[in-house]
Amino acid sequence: MGCWSKSTSLKRLREKVLDIYGDFTRLFNITSITEFKKRLKVFRAYEDPVEKKIFLLAKFLEGRGLIKFTDPQNFHVPVDNHLTRIALRLGIVNLMDYSFILKEIEVDAETDIAIRMKVREAWKVVSEISGKDPFLLDDFLWRFGRTVCLREKPLCEKCFLKDYCRAYKTKNFLPEHTFTLTWYY
Repeated sequence: MGCWSKSTSLKRLREKVLDIYGDFTRLFNITSITEFKKRLKVFRAYEDPVEKKIFLLAKFLEGRGLIKFTDPQNFHVPVDNHLTRIALRLGIVNLMDYSFILKEIEVDAETDIAIRMKVREAWKVVSEISGKDPFLLDDFLWRFGRTVCLREKPLCEKCFLKDYCRAYKTKNFLPEHTFTLTWYY
């Protein structure tokens, strides 16, 4: 039954792409990330208001030379749990209340979106100040979150940011917030 469902979903995707664009190559025959986002949002998997999957796909396509976007000022990091955790621990994102994170209480969709948007905007500011492309910054942060700023037992002794890190100073290593009821991630 699972294979049938996946096969049916892929068939519907193919049909929708063909109905709207005629073929898959026309779907990606663009140069604007703004247009890219508009085209993908007609598909349920890309409805996320924070646009994680859109920016992740854009990063992959541009990185492989398949699309060259002419509006990189509209790039954002694709916000995932690692980028959220790092932003909270560094203190570049502040929340009014952290108790739901500490207690690992699942948040509602509205709260999840609000937190991830704050994280996205914070990393945009970091990108602008540092002069680093958000897609390049994402590569670094994702790896950093998977190898150093771990959810459990972060390796602070290996972290070059520890002198600037709120979590390191306070010894309060927040994990990311909990939200699992989504197709966004």
